[in-house]
Formats: sequence, structure tokens, C-alpha cells
Amino acid sequence: MAPNAVEFRLSDGTSLIVQSADVRGIYEALWALSDNVGAASTAVLLFDETQKHHRYREPIELNLAQSNTLRQAVAGFTKLS
Repeated sequence: MAPNAVEFRLSDGTSLIVQSADVRGIYEALWALSDNVGAASTAVLLFDETQKHHRYREPIELNLAQSNTLRQAVAGFTKLS
């Protein structure tokens, strides 16, 4: 995994990796979805993990609401890119 990438473990057991180049866009997309349950907490988890040295990063476990909101944010960000 790239040094600034962040890995999420979604509620269905799949993994989603946010690459360093996409972190800011996904973060902003999550805040744009802040009315959705789990959006703010997922944005904070993403930001917090990027502040750690890559050696200390671990996959972030998300609940169902967070997983669904992250998928929405990624889909919205991908359409804009």
C-alpha cells in the first residue's frame, strides 16, 4: 500500500483503499454528505489515519452506515474526477 493510502474494512468484509492522491477529495465528499449517518465519523477516521506514520496505520473497521456513506462518497468523487 502507498505510504499515504488508507485502508477501510467495510461491513460486508470487503476492503476499500483510498490512495493518497484521493484522500482530500474523498474527505471533502464525505463532508458534503454530512447529513448521512456515519459521514462525519468516517471523514474524521480518514483524516486521523492520514496523520499517522504509514508504519503505524491499520485498516479501519467501518459499520454499515459508515460503509454505505463511504461508498457514496467514493462514487460521487469518482464521477467528478
